[in-house]
Amino acid sequence: MLTRALTAARSGLGSTVVFAGEPGIGKSRLLREATRIARERQGPVLSGSALDESVASPLRAWSEALGTHFGGRDLPVSDSLRGFIAVLATVLPGWREPGWTAAPDSSLLFPEAVRRLLAVECATTGLPILLVIDDLHWSDKPTWATLRYLANRIAE
Repeated sequence: MLTRALTAARSGLGSTVVFAGEPGIGKSRLLREATRIARERQGPVLSGSALDESVASPLRAWSEALGTHFGGRDLPVSDSLRGFIAVLATVLPGWREPGWTAAPDSSLLFPEAVRRLLAVECATTGLPILLVIDDLHWSDKPTWATLRYLANRIAE
């Protein structure tokens, strides 16, 4: 199933794959294998992990996943990101411009901001992106909401 989804992604057909099950059955091993395959095919892999909500900050998994790929890079230039950079800067502090303040409703815009950022990256590089968020059972509501939003709009 993984190789089929990764092959389809190279053809422009996105998909969502969820691994669920009891601890110790090999979910993390499958994620590592998917990551290895994607990297061999030279596609970017964005990976983050959720932590127990009582000790983690909101959107931590997104900060990790987006930060490892986009952190330290210049802001992408795209009309589709206009107005969303400040929202993305909540998890990518390097993109904060002078006078930056988080919008009070940025959590409502965050899922669309991530969708647009990933779409711009795919269009710019011509490569599909493998996004891995591990340990979802510990994730916060905004992380879940963003994942659901992306899964419902993967074709876009």
